[in-house]
Amino acid sequence: MRYSSMVSARKRDPTSWYLEGYIDVGRSSWRTIIQSLPIVIGRSDEADLQLRSRKVSHRHAELYLDDGLRVRDLDSTNGTFVNGRRVRTRRRLSAGDVIRFGDIQLRLASYAAPLSTGTKTLSTDELTEFIGEQSEDFLTLLETRAIQPLFQPVFDTRTLAIGGYELLCRGKLEGFETSPTELFFIAERLGRQVELSRLCREIGFAAAEPLIGDALLFVNSHPSEIADSDGFLESLSRLRARAPGLRLVAEIHEAAMTDLTRMNDIRSALRELDIGLAFDDFGTGQSRLQALADVAPDYVKFDISFVRHLHLATERRRMLVRRLVSMCRSMEIVPIAEGIETADELEACVDSGFDRAQGHLVAEALSVERIPELKTRLADGEFLVALGHQPS
Repeated sequence: MRYSSMVSARKRDPTSWYLEGYIDVGRSSWRTIIQSLPIVIGRSDEADLQLRSRKVSHRHAELYLDDGLRVRDLDSTNGTFVNGRRVRTRRRLSAGDVIRFGDIQLRLASYAAPLSTGTKTLSTDELTEFIGEQSEDFLTLLETRAIQPLFQPVFDTRTLAIGGYELLCRGKLEGFETSPTELFFIAERLGRQVELSRLCREIGFAAAEPLIGDALLFVNSHPSEIADSDGFLESLSRLRARAPGLRLVAEIHEAAMTDLTRMNDIRSALRELDIGLAFDDFGTGQSRLQALADVAPDYVKFDISFVRHLHLATERRRMLVRRLVSMCRSMEIVPIAEGIETADELEACVDSGFDRAQGHLVAEALSVERIPELKTRLADGEFLVALGHQPS
């Protein structure tokens, strides 16, 4: 997130307005003061308040003064919502309103005395208060199973043919429509992250059964589940029993790979269940190169940090990516590039040896109902031509 200085010509509101919420980077909670208005919120480097999410448009929305504080949507792709209702033109705001830009949900707050002059991470007390206000909604979401399963395609980098889907989920409780990051942030603070993770897999699995066919289904896990590997494996065993022929792959985050003995035990159990293993977000922390050799996953998903602007990277960095991909392939591990957004990134990934990838260039995470439309679009070959490829 970036908050730029405001020009003096902008209006200053005597009320001390703040936006509070979560950002993906570091999974941290923060508060930023709105020093002067108007401000543009978006993903662009030129935005006054920059939110680093692929579901936030480059110029997503604007906060401005007009008989009070108001928000207007700037024709964003994924919409601006206030208290769960989409902003069609503009909307007046009040303290306590929950504003969602794409998949990032923030709370508008005001305080009698200024608390800061910029952006800060919330203190433990402030964070506890913030989470407490959302905990009731979160517990209702769990009780009512208000989870929307979504599926992001894993595609062939040369033909764009879909070979699998990653199962994701978001909250769909009215007024509490939350992204996976927000959901798990709150769940972790309430100690309910394992329960949420299993619920997402169960609901998503049920939705996927009529969809998948011969495609792979990648299902996520929370690092906390690996500490209770028996419970994790039992939950996967129940899914396997429901669909014995489904090509299932369990994703384990790099942060959970601290005990290679435990990981080998999990690997053996997954083989008995005929479930593949993928290392997720490879390269975000320690690269765990030893785990590649000792545990031998079937798939490695390279973190978006390897892919973003790869075509503009130095030759040394591109050489590193090529060698890591080559190393995986030599060990019969399938490397997958995550987060591809542009045709240039796709081309750079092909040059680096990736033959599978996922990212918004082809599709964001979609509901089951939207998958046939995507398949039709990819099958007609026009999208390949638009990317400079010739359909086979």
